This record gives sequence, structure tokens and C-alpha cells, in this order.
Amino acid sequence: MKRFLLWVCCFCFALTASASVEKVNIKKETKNYEVEIYYPKGFKNKAINNTVKQMVDTRLNNFLKYASLKDNLPPEVTSKNSLYIDYKQKYQKNDAVSLLFDISIYDRGAAHPRNSNISFNFIKGKSINLKDMFLADSNFLEILANESRAQLEKMDLPDSDWLKKGSAPTLDNYRIWYFTEKGLAIVFGNYQVAPYSYGSLTVEVPKIKFEKMIKPEIAQAVWGANE
Repeated sequence: MKRFLLWVCCFCFALTASASVEKVNIKKETKNYEVEIYYPKGFKNKAINNTVKQMVDTRLNNFLKYASLKDNLPPEVTSKNSLYIDYKQKYQKNDAVSLLFDISIYDRGAAHPRNSNISFNFIKGKSINLKDMFLADSNFLEILANESRAQLEKMDLPDSDWLKKGSAPTLDNYRIWYFTEKGLAIVFGNYQVAPYSYGSLTVEVPKIKFEKMIKPEIAQAVWGANE
């Protein structure tokens, strides 16, 4: 009976947390630039909305400042500066929410856009960093790195040294991640472990690999009891 009530509470949380969430669109085009942005708004916890909006505003304002500057490119270069942002809600269960943003900036005259990712992970509306999830002095980075590298090596990437450097156990290498049903997904950005043409690469580290290192209250909030 207790497990049933717990399931009902978690299900109700998921419904109330996402029921009013809408996809906001900002679209603008001038002779100098193009902007197309999508982001979520309307989470029950306003801290999530504020965090997302602050990121979008910062990216947009920085782009507009840059796009307003004059360049010395010849008249035959007719392309425009552009900013594109979109997102996916990767996880929402129990008390946890994960959002992954795709960001693409094109500089007029460049060969290709600059692509990147940003992830936000929330527990009870509070943004959480990767290191906050794990017990002090645990070697969680080594565990994540070993598992990630093993999966990346199966992708036949062209440069093993590049792969090793980009997947080394540092917080910077593992700054883009999100919750999954089975564990954690790690996103390796453009140029991190392979050339631009490979894009961003994602691996999933099963929870069983790190469950002894994770804080019990975090595991409960993200995956629930007995999961």
C-alpha cells in the first residue's frame, strides 16, 4: 500500500510540474541577423523558469551586441549572423527535471555554425551540479570517465588521444549531463572527443556503476524508492 501511495504522489508531481509548461518562441530577422529561440516556460517551480529565462536572455543579449558590430567582409558575402536555441526535456520524474539546450551561432562568412549544449538539472526546483550528487571523497569522476571512454571507443572515433583528453576525469569534461531512467547521460560537445563533423556525442552511464557513491537523498529524489 505504501509503495502504491508513493507511486501516486510521484505521478501527481509529474503532472502538476509539467501541466502548464509551454514552448515559447522568439523569432526575429533583420538585414543583419536572424534569431530563432525556443524555451520552456510555466514550470510550477518558478526557480526553473527563472534559470532558463536568465540563460536565454544572456545568450540573446550577447548575440545582439555582437551582431550589431560592423565587419570588414566584402559585399559578396550575403550570409547573416544567426542565433538558434532549442531544447528537449530529457527527464521529469519524482522530484527531478532535466533540460538539454542546443545552441547554434553562425558568424557571417564562416564555414559552419558554432554548436554547443547546455544542460540544467533540477531537484525540487533547485539547480544541481554533478559533484553535488555524490558523497564526499568518492571517485565518481573516474567511474564516469572509465564507462564513458569504453563506450566512446566503440564509436570508432578517429583520434584516440583526442578521445582520452576529452573524456579525462575532470568536472569540465563532464559539465553537460542529464538524468535518465537508468542513470546519467553524458554529452560530449563539438570538438571535445572528435572532429566537428561528428557533432556532439552522448553516452549513458548505468546507475549501477555509481549507486554506492551517490547521496541517498539524491537517489530518492531522482529515481525514487527501490529503483
